[in-house]
Amino acid sequence: MRLLASLLVLALSLPVAAQAPLDFVRQVDPFEVRDLDGDALPYPLVGGFLAPRPHLVDLSGDGLADLVVNEGGRGLAYYESVGASGPGEGFVWRTDALDGIAPGTWSVFGDLDDDGDFDLLTQGAPSRVRYYRNDGSVTDPQFVLAADELMTSTGDAVTNEDTSVPALVDIDDDGDLDFFHGQADRGHVTFYRNDGVAPGSGLPQFTFITNLWENIEVFEDSPSCEDPKPGAPATTGFIEGRGSLHGANAVALVDLDGDDDAELFWGDFFARSLFYFLNEGTPQEPEYSLVSEAFPLDEPLTSGGYNVPVFGDVDGDGDLDLSIGILGGLCSSVENKFDNLYLYENIGTAENATFALRTERLIASLDVGERSVPTLADIDGDGDPDLVVGNDPLGLLGSTLTLFENQGTNNAPSFRLTDPNWLNLEYDFGAYAPVFADLDNDDDLDLLVGGFNGRMALLRNTGSATAPQYELEDERYQNIDVGQYIRPTFGDLDGDGDLDLLTGEANGRLKVYRNTGTAQNAAFLTEANGAPVAADTTYRAAIGLPEDLGSDSAPALADLDGDGDLDLLSGTTEGSLRFFRNTGSATAPQFVEESGVPVFRPTTTPALGDLNDDGDLDLLLGTKAGGVLYFDNAAVVGIESGIPSRPSPGIRAVPNPSTGNMTFRLTTAPLERRMLVVYDTLGQVVHRVPVVAGTERVEWDGTDGQGQTVASGLYVARLEAADRVLAAAAFTRIR
Repeated sequence: MRLLASLLVLALSLPVAAQAPLDFVRQVDPFEVRDLDGDALPYPLVGGFLAPRPHLVDLSGDGLADLVVNEGGRGLAYYESVGASGPGEGFVWRTDALDGIAPGTWSVFGDLDDDGDFDLLTQGAPSRVRYYRNDGSVTDPQFVLAADELMTSTGDAVTNEDTSVPALVDIDDDGDLDFFHGQADRGHVTFYRNDGVAPGSGLPQFTFITNLWENIEVFEDSPSCEDPKPGAPATTGFIEGRGSLHGANAVALVDLDGDDDAELFWGDFFARSLFYFLNEGTPQEPEYSLVSEAFPLDEPLTSGGYNVPVFGDVDGDGDLDLSIGILGGLCSSVENKFDNLYLYENIGTAENATFALRTERLIASLDVGERSVPTLADIDGDGDPDLVVGNDPLGLLGSTLTLFENQGTNNAPSFRLTDPNWLNLEYDFGAYAPVFADLDNDDDLDLLVGGFNGRMALLRNTGSATAPQYELEDERYQNIDVGQYIRPTFGDLDGDGDLDLLTGEANGRLKVYRNTGTAQNAAFLTEANGAPVAADTTYRAAIGLPEDLGSDSAPALADLDGDGDLDLLSGTTEGSLRFFRNTGSATAPQFVEESGVPVFRPTTTPALGDLNDDGDLDLLLGTKAGGVLYFDNAAVVGIESGIPSRPSPGIRAVPNPSTGNMTFRLTTAPLERRMLVVYDTLGQVVHRVPVVAGTERVEWDGTDGQGQTVASGLYVARLEAADRVLAAAAFTRIR
């Protein structure tokens, strides 16, 4: 179906829609999300954790160690410790990206310019060290890049292996912080001495001392996944100098026995716990002996390996508590995709530390393990959106669909985990990417699930809109094959009354498959290898959509600016979303890229829906870490340019496309009686609905003036006064 001249006349009678930029505001707890037991998650939408590198550091200057987490290297998430008044263990989320810093694979805090506040070192170029000076204060840090590559006193680069998490500690008792890191290939420790602040530059001045500090060698001669055994070397089989395997590592140096010298802790890729070395020397002359290959001694950690220990006073009792991030080493397990940020409370003293495990999920959130792919749909027909999340926690070994039923309302959703393995699906080596669409025009939602191999399975809804029954009908839907990690989205791109398909995939290619069938019987043409036919590839280029969106492209079609046509958001491997505004129309789209949405987590997949009933589309994002991020849509969509004294009215038709009843949401309630009029593509009146003053929602049952259900196709709804059109929205009906 194509718009005719009369519909163009309708459009010409309207003011031009204001093209406001996207304005999504990050929130972590906008509504409830409950676990399988019904308990509310304290940090529901922080994005999950897959390989968290934590810090316990007091950035607020109140004496309590705050939590900073490097997850994925794109940003430093900051959680301020506020004690018992805060959620969970008392940490309140403040930002995903502390001062916009992208730390890479490692980061470490310490006062490096002797001004009493914390500075920051991070990964720079490969094996290089980047320095951020705190130009703020103890209570209000402001980290500013001071050296992209930190140099030694002899002009050489200070180096650190990118897979090693280093430590800063005053090891020689001279009042400044020295720099240490482990070596993956040898199991030794590298030592750079801090010789103070360099005159003129104000940069910390390090001198390389040795790659074999204290003759320490850490190794596993026969790595296995047996539980580690605490105790002295004589009981653990530790033999100095034996042949070994070493791995990526993390070191920590802190005083746990109150004698003013630092003990050494080493987490290794091949070790399921922590190596604990006691310092039996002095503050000026350390001397280390291995105490145990498992730590804490009273309640040893057993994980998949590559453990990152950090210490800080979380509870303000004057002793050091312990947090451990689990990155996943030789024995990585599916449990550590979820339980990977531990907190141990020091229930002893500063002179005699004793640790008790408090939680394995310090920041408990909605988390399905890895590569989360959310989608919103009213599965049970109760008028509010439910949430289904696909995942890939075991790589090629399996995935699940997780169902969160919305037990709240349209303006106050409350999602409850009701089925962690919804439908018990086993398909295409996992990496599930679910999407709902009514593909047979029977007024209920069918389900397609993308998989690792770039194909989709069709699960036909043989039940109803309120009591769905999903049956696997086709494991290679319509011969479509896009490569790996398919990310599908449906929408009526060409305004002909049926649903077209766009896909993303691991290599970043965006592919368009136009529906050559009908609303009742969708049909997509492919080449023999499952790629789009040449005509669809030509069409994609003609409407302004690029072939390559960057690795892990994940498109989502939706009307983001309220002008009645479909725009495009896409996730990327880097994380930030790319935005393509449709500057054409519902039947002749033309996409132009504009500023997108900055995101500080990698491998994102967007899903859009109105989650607070305010008439615009909010944003959920799946992440590589397996959680979900939420962004509230703060943009005000109007139809007039400039800044009017009173907000201009606008219309949003939901759902769009629609198979049944529709709601027209007015962004501003009219002050006087108005009329909402639905027109077809011939410009003929289909239905009139009176709108009384103060109304914000207008319901329509999808029938014409004679009570007959209208045909599939494109329609326009206009809010009209006696002498003018106040607002309009195009929408699609599918029967």
